[in-house]
Amino acid sequence: MVAPVYKIVISKSQLQLRLFKNDQLLLSAPVSLGRPETPTPTGSFKVSKAVTKDSWLHQQYRRWRNVWPKISTLANIVKKVSFIYRRLSGKTDAVGEILFVLSDTAGKYIKEGIHGGLTDFSQPGYNTNGCIRLNRRDLLPLKDIPINTPVLIQD
Repeated sequence: MVAPVYKIVISKSQLQLRLFKNDQLLLSAPVSLGRPETPTPTGSFKVSKAVTKDSWLHQQYRRWRNVWPKISTLANIVKKVSFIYRRLSGKTDAVGEILFVLSDTAGKYIKEGIHGGLTDFSQPGYNTNGCIRLNRRDLLPLKDIPINTPVLIQD
């Protein structure tokens, strides 16, 4: 049996993500993309890894645990404790249930990824820091795409 071939195509001008499986359209969904000062890059990329919410929160905890001794003022301590609590309690979640880390065709990670968010947006737009953000319900069909799935981001 031949494994299915997936492909993701993102249109920046149409604010649309399309997921194809064996050249058949599986999903067409609105997206939010990067603001003018932090644009979403164009070009050919691939999915390098999928990071789930649980592992994302664990990474955040480990990161802040190492930073903790470097915090000097009471205001910073309160701010960091509040941030860590919100992250670990699930009160905020900037990337949603899953984050797809992208890399260029040479395998170098880029800072932009494909993810959901804490809340769904009512209108797609240009309001992220460069990432491709989907509504939560639209992110679900992507959860099973394999690593190395090609991602084409075009104007």
